[in-house]
Amino acid sequence: MSTTNALDTAFNLNQKVLHQLRSGYYPDSKDGLLNEIKSFFCPETHSSAPIFNPPLYFAQLDAEVVRLRRNARALTAPIRRLPVDILYEIFSYCARIAHRLLGQREDYVLSIRGSSHRPRCPTLELTWMCSHWRFIIRDYPPLWSSFYIEADLDRISFPRRFEVFREYMALSRQSPLKFCIVIPLESTAVALHDYRILVDNLDRWQHVILDSTTLIGLDSMIPTGHCPNLQSLWIIKQHRHDSQPPPSCVLSSAPSLRTYRDTGTVAWSKSTWFDCSHLTSLNIHVLRAKSIAHFLARFPNLKEFSLGEFEGDGSLITSVLVYQCKIAILNLSMKCLLPRIWERLRLPHLVSLSLYTYASSYQIWKPEYDSFLKEFSSLLLASQCSLQTLKLYNIPTKHSLTFISHHPSITDFVFSSDSIGPDVECSVIDLLDALTIEEHRTSRRKKHHPKPVFLPNFQSFSVNVQTQCLCLPSRIGARAEPSSFITASILCRMVESRTASLTAQPEHARVPRLQSLTLGLGSWIDQVGRRFIRERMGLHVAVRDEDIEESAFGNKCTIPVILSAIIYHLLNF
Repeated sequence: MSTTNALDTAFNLNQKVLHQLRSGYYPDSKDGLLNEIKSFFCPETHSSAPIFNPPLYFAQLDAEVVRLRRNARALTAPIRRLPVDILYEIFSYCARIAHRLLGQREDYVLSIRGSSHRPRCPTLELTWMCSHWRFIIRDYPPLWSSFYIEADLDRISFPRRFEVFREYMALSRQSPLKFCIVIPLESTAVALHDYRILVDNLDRWQHVILDSTTLIGLDSMIPTGHCPNLQSLWIIKQHRHDSQPPPSCVLSSAPSLRTYRDTGTVAWSKSTWFDCSHLTSLNIHVLRAKSIAHFLARFPNLKEFSLGEFEGDGSLITSVLVYQCKIAILNLSMKCLLPRIWERLRLPHLVSLSLYTYASSYQIWKPEYDSFLKEFSSLLLASQCSLQTLKLYNIPTKHSLTFISHHPSITDFVFSSDSIGPDVECSVIDLLDALTIEEHRTSRRKKHHPKPVFLPNFQSFSVNVQTQCLCLPSRIGARAEPSSFITASILCRMVESRTASLTAQPEHARVPRLQSLTLGLGSWIDQVGRRFIRERMGLHVAVRDEDIEESAFGNKCTIPVILSAIIYHLLNF
């Protein structure tokens, strides 16, 4: 032991011995206290104990301090000592400029807008920091190869815009180009001349968006040569009803093209013959063709298809052949479900389906839509597809329940509404009640429609509606109660029925646990409703303003969204 420990032990021992001896106690040979006294006063014990060495002790402490400083220095190395690959990632993050285009976020490193006097060029500004950064950034072409450009006539007042663009193009070297160019009506003749350098580099096009108010301006930018690296092409037309065939020169000369999107009217006829086998994703606003099957037969490898409106006469179909396509993701508006245009098509690989109507037309649900839904549902059943994800936007609840009841393979269900109407006011209440297992429905609710839908594979549920849709007194029961309280009660009952270990009747099948619940019900849950959910289910409800998922038409909408609506005991599987 050290000298300090020995002195402490001696002090404690002396106090103990003195206390017992003063009390008249005399230790004998068998007493442990006598052996302890003898061992302490034995000289061999003290001679074998190590001697405390203060210099050695302080030297060890100094060595530990040096080690900790060395570790801290390695963790907080100056930015000059970071590897170049790490610096590239940092600079790429700092140089991003986000733009919202057709409901999707696109990042660029240069933004030239007509409403701004100066271009936004964070990459160029980073080179002004120091010579070391300037050397690294100018030697990395991907930091200079993506642009957002609004072509206008005011280049005489602001010549710096085009000079910056020229510098970016030069420093991008042979890197693939990603750009969006917006062509206003008045700039189709003059301003586009400055940006013809993009057309001169067709072999570098990779992700391109062309936005024009006129077909003349669009024709001046559509490539006519070979585009070996082009992977995605968006054509945004402000005048959507100007009929035009698809750019065959692009679709046939871009072997790497996978995604094509057109917000105008695409006319497809027998004379439209070119290879489209390389396309895997297709998005068209309005299609004019003989039938859907006749059109999709030209895209044998298509995996995702979105269509806003169809113009054609299905009665002209005379072929008896049935086309089996490979589409896995299908997004359709109700205007596409016309009679007979789908009858020669089968979708055996379909796993995700989105159906929507425009918000303005939601209140005038057309009677023929009922038969269209039934016909399309029959097509899916005949295709023997295993539908897993179903997204319904602005579809009345009673029609939604009829449709999903025909497809028990659904695992993920999304219900969204951004309109106000008689069918929307209590749609969420009816929907939640219909998704509740029969054993958990109250006797009062069992007397009302709709009939419960089992959905044996149901695991994920997301619902988004406007705030005003549920700001009405409850129509359930004799006395009026806040709709938020009633909806919260039915919500909890539905979740309980989907998370409990129940046995379904009459199949006696195991009910799968609901694993994900996302709510976007605006501010309908008042303090009473929130307290009910928290006390009943242990659910924490947070309300904040946030951009919700874009609608099927790309229109941006911001509403109060209830997020973090995941019940805590659902996480313990």
